Amino acid sequence: MRHRTSRRSKLQDIIGITVFVLLFCVAAGWWPDRFANGRALGSPSIVQAGTSPFEISGFPASSDDLSSAENSAPIYGHSLVPGGIHSVDELAALMRNDPLLAEHYKGFDLSKVHFIILDHDVAAYVSFRVGARIYWEAHPTVINKGELVLPDGTNFVRARCGDRISYVPLFPTTSQEPADMDVISKVTRPDPTFPAPARHR
Repeated sequence: MRHRTSRRSKLQDIIGITVFVLLFCVAAGWWPDRFANGRALGSPSIVQAGTSPFEISGFPASSDDLSSAENSAPIYGHSLVPGGIHSVDELAALMRNDPLLAEHYKGFDLSKVHFIILDHDVAAYVSFRVGARIYWEAHPTVINKGELVLPDGTNFVRARCGDRISYVPLFPTTSQEPADMDVISKVTRPDPTFPAPARHR
């Protein structure tokens, strides 16, 4: 009887420990399918910020997609880069030559930056320019499916305006947040106030 009772006690202990571990994992948000997500998120086109349930995912943009975007190049209100960014070389040139953008884009890995086309709507915070300062929206906005985005595996930039994207609120913000960030002022590539993309020979 003692031997049987001892076995039963050990089995109960194992079950108790297993249940405790499972409950702890669930409470911590740590579960096997998160490992699967983690592997998927290793792709530079699919990235998750911290424990946020949101993802930015899409498919690679073709050279025709980029050419079409550059030819139409709408200019949105309070863009960081009026007319947008249409090549990795252009982003690199901006980071070299514009101190404000260099600081704002700090941490971008240019060796991993590429263009994707969003395959779903994304709710996130975006940055914007007012004069010589860059601010962040105080409330998330919707970035529509089909928009061009530059990810590097961790950071994101909207190709149409150069604004950065974040899943968490960032600073500085301003109480005078403009309401025309989605308004197009014109639909031509602006006169280059920003450095031209570097050309490879």
